[in-house]
Amino acid sequence: MGCGRKLGPEDIVFQNPAQAVIDARQLIHDKQANPKLYANWIYSKDLPKSLQIPDLNCAVVHEDHVDLLITRIPDWWVGARIWSPSSTQKHLDKKTKYTDIYFFTYSNDFPDSPENLR
Repeated sequence: MGCGRKLGPEDIVFQNPAQAVIDARQLIHDKQANPKLYANWIYSKDLPKSLQIPDLNCAVVHEDHVDLLITRIPDWWVGARIWSPSSTQKHLDKKTKYTDIYFFTYSNDFPDSPENLR
């Protein structure tokens, strides 16, 4: 993913998307059981194989979703997001070609909103 190229949902590639959803939701479950777990970024080598997508920089596990960060443009994060099925948080992430896997962008220059979630 080079600079100067607009990224979109079509740029998200998983070898085993069904397993990626299962593994991401397990990380979420583990964090819910122990909120201190995954307090920092998780690097690709420390993730389940199914979540090691091309160009992955790192992952962040939240209480109801996992962000897989594929690129950082100053003040912007771009990547794939997998939600917990029990999440009630409204989001406007874009659908990818994979069930339950979304494309997102986040910028700390804008307030949090359904279109701009941390």
